Amino acid sequence: MKRMNFLIALSVSIAAYCVKANELADGSDEGDSRADGWIVNGEVSWDDASGSFDLDFVMRSAPNIYKTITLDVYYESMCPYSRRFVTNQLAPASSKLKDYVHVNFVPYGNAIMKMNEDGETEVRCQHGINECVGNKIHACAIERLQSNQQKVGFVSCVMQSPDPKIGGLNCSEPFGLSWEDLEFCAANAEGDALHQYYGQNTMNLNPPNKGVPTTAVNKNRGTDDDQRQMKENLFLMLCQKLWEMSIRPKECGSNGRNRRMWFFA
Repeated sequence: MKRMNFLIALSVSIAAYCVKANELADGSDEGDSRADGWIVNGEVSWDDASGSFDLDFVMRSAPNIYKTITLDVYYESMCPYSRRFVTNQLAPASSKLKDYVHVNFVPYGNAIMKMNEDGETEVRCQHGINECVGNKIHACAIERLQSNQQKVGFVSCVMQSPDPKIGGLNCSEPFGLSWEDLEFCAANAEGDALHQYYGQNTMNLNPPNKGVPTTAVNKNRGTDDDQRQMKENLFLMLCQKLWEMSIRPKECGSNGRNRRMWFFA
């Protein structure tokens, strides 16, 4: 049965995102089946991806979130599909629609969390310890950066590297952050608390995510088809949603008006 679950998870993950599974990846007790009491948000994925993005927008101020779409992005630091989505879809779309879209990053993804015998919360990440560290590096940086575009820029920059530590080291200084501070945060209580906070946010998503990346527009994740559309052309789908809200960004042109208004209806 475990082998069958593994094959099913692999076949789905090839499509568009890192899917949930009951087994942990290399570096995190490989082959362990799910234990009773564990909250499951696991995934399996092997391939890698790299993307490119424009850093020109990163130091601009955040928009007024009360006049924007709120886009929640549920992801994990080492999932290749999360990395591809952030660098190839989210970063350019956010740059173009910076005055209309406020991004909330939720760096947790498909991990598992439980209370141990000592009453402490443990988190295991599907790609192993490095992914948990990467999630916490993201979380610590998000906590410190002020503007929305700085947050998008930093996360996009880090996710161009398959190793979140190397990405964090290379991207900290350009965004006015101290790598030593981020590294300390990720290795200590602040990073653990932030990771668990984002874990609870992920597990509270309704309906639950089937894998990452998963997005929610104004707290609504929509259907599976909505998720597929968001991964294929985020800019177009955001323009459509803005048009539904009677917001007409010149950057969208006719991208919202000329499509059926079914998205997240």
